[in-house]
Amino acid sequence: MKKIMLLLLGIIFCAAGLAEAPEFPAPLNTLSDYTGMIDAPTKARVKALADEVRRITPVNFKAAIIYTSGSIEVAAYGEELFDEWGMGQSGVLLLISILDQDVKVVAGRDLGHILSPYVRDMIEWTMIASLAKGEFSKGLWLGSAVISKLILSEWRQARKRVYLLDWRAAILPFVFLTVASVLLTVIVGGNFIMAYATITAGLFGYLFLGSVGMALGAALGFFITWGGGRK
Repeated sequence: MKKIMLLLLGIIFCAAGLAEAPEFPAPLNTLSDYTGMIDAPTKARVKALADEVRRITPVNFKAAIIYTSGSIEVAAYGEELFDEWGMGQSGVLLLISILDQDVKVVAGRDLGHILSPYVRDMIEWTMIASLAKGEFSKGLWLGSAVISKLILSEWRQARKRVYLLDWRAAILPFVFLTVASVLLTVIVGGNFIMAYATITAGLFGYLFLGSVGMALGAALGFFITWGGGRK
């Protein structure tokens, strides 16, 4: 019965699609189901995934389920819907067309290294296998879970790399600041307080203004303790 209904709907929508240009509906939420074919538990799980991605990363992840793309291919419809919704360079759109039994994953330029054409093809083919069986909710969940996992995993790894890079970049300036402060303190006959103030002020300056801030902060710390810091 379900297949007969889908067939009838397909005939109706295809006939309408031949006469009219495709329409692009406004997004309902992170998950926009215009068909009612996705069960409530799957909707909640997919929405939770999309919200988590948006909360942790700058990626704008949305999923849309339509009856048909009409007179144009699903891939082209997905690209146009992506632009129509203003997904941007950090956007990801997962589009499912029920009657066409087709899927399109559209990703912005900033996500090309995560969702490459090969990866997107693999996700789409995995989902199409479920759609062919009429398991629309399962297909949506599989695609959403894979996309979310890839994005979150890459984001966490990228943050770790940035963290390590920041510390490695700071080691050399810190060593230079410490050595220069100690030598300068010894040369002018200063004490521990002078060296400590110079190093501390230099570190604060580096945190806010980089190398220039380090030099300015160290100079400020040195001259503040110049009078009382000499032996």
